[in-house]
Amino acid sequence: MEREAQKVLVSSIRRLIRAEQIPQLKRVVAKTHSADLAACFGALTIGQQLTVLRHVPTDAARGDILSELEPSILSNLIEEVPDTELSAILSEMPNDDTNYVLQVLDDDRSALLLEAMSDEHQSEATSILAYESDSAGALMVTDFLAFHQEVTAGEAVRVIQEGADDAEIVFYIYVTNEIGQLVGVTSLREVVQQPTKKALKEFMIPDVIRVNVDTDQEDVAKLVAKYNLLALPVVEGANELVGVVTVDDIIDVIRHEANEDMLRMAGAGHEQDISVYRNPWENARTRLPWLASGLLTGVVGMLVIHMWSHLLDRLILLAAFLPLLFALSRNVGLQSATIVTRAIAMGQIEFGRLGRVVLREFVVGLICGGVYGLVAGLVAASYSFYTTSSVELASVFALSVSGGVVSAMLVSTLAGTVLPLLFERWKLDPATVGGPFFASSMDVISAAIYLGMASAILG
Repeated sequence: MEREAQKVLVSSIRRLIRAEQIPQLKRVVAKTHSADLAACFGALTIGQQLTVLRHVPTDAARGDILSELEPSILSNLIEEVPDTELSAILSEMPNDDTNYVLQVLDDDRSALLLEAMSDEHQSEATSILAYESDSAGALMVTDFLAFHQEVTAGEAVRVIQEGADDAEIVFYIYVTNEIGQLVGVTSLREVVQQPTKKALKEFMIPDVIRVNVDTDQEDVAKLVAKYNLLALPVVEGANELVGVVTVDDIIDVIRHEANEDMLRMAGAGHEQDISVYRNPWENARTRLPWLASGLLTGVVGMLVIHMWSHLLDRLILLAAFLPLLFALSRNVGLQSATIVTRAIAMGQIEFGRLGRVVLREFVVGLICGGVYGLVAGLVAASYSFYTTSSVELASVFALSVSGGVVSAMLVSTLAGTVLPLLFERWKLDPATVGGPFFASSMDVISAAIYLGMASAILG
């Protein structure tokens, strides 16, 4: 939905609720897509959200809305939904969406809701909840089309015609052996085109791209994107087919991971903890720990600058160029960190050839440092000569500023290149490198390099 259309929908919902025009509200809700309604919830109060949710025609449609909500909005909303209502909604949701909602709840309430579900739905939801929240097992659905390899094309088509409504996706038909192991895949189109007496094993594709239940959701998303798949089978143990990850869930994963990386690089917390509509104290409490690194490195920076206070007393102009130094070194380092982090996320980094990556960024840092070091040196020489009228002092001062800028930018570029690679090797999120700690640390290191070089040159 376009932004203007969403504003109109939000305004209409608010007006109808205030005027208590429930019949008109029901008509608006009934003709609006669940995703469009979910997009409006962030601009509504909890009370307004509940009113809209309770006038959605079916529990299945309510489930669609809940599955589209951001974690922070969802957690606040379902706290106000009674267990009986929420249980009815969850019973109509696909297993992966049920899992998404249950993970937002505390363990006690999740257990109560699971007990209220039907035995079949409860069993499926419990099995999915047993997997790690960011794994393929937690992301998969267990309603899919799979047939024994001896089944003929005609038999498969007949079964699909009689009851494929529950299957999450029918574009792919998976083929298994006697013990449920995945042995092949074919498409519905291929099955329809084959002679009715032809067994699936005769025209299936035996080399199936698959993932294990423990595979990280980011790796699942990369495979789907790489091979342009609409779904990806999930296996467990000895290649037993247990579920399917669909492309709509992969889109959610990509969006979630992008949001998480953005928030980490900004040092603003996690997606489920941040919302512009959240209580200000809760948002502040989430962000305060991330800012503590700025305080720590700021204190270290103060001590570093104090170490060279005698130098600054002699030539206060050196302090005037610190903001310029911080801006250049910090930005070039963040550029390198962002580029390398993106390359890691896109699978473009070959860890056997890291030397080439580091060398190229070193050259980039040297070029950028050289260009801006020259410009900063010229500015420093001009300003120093203007204030002191001493050619010798202006030359030495320009050399100090220029050398400090080049060195600081080069070190910052290398740090922005190497740290994401090390974080990836240590199984940490490389996006964290671009946070406040990196920026403030580069300020401290740049100040130390700059003042140290100036002290050596000026004597």
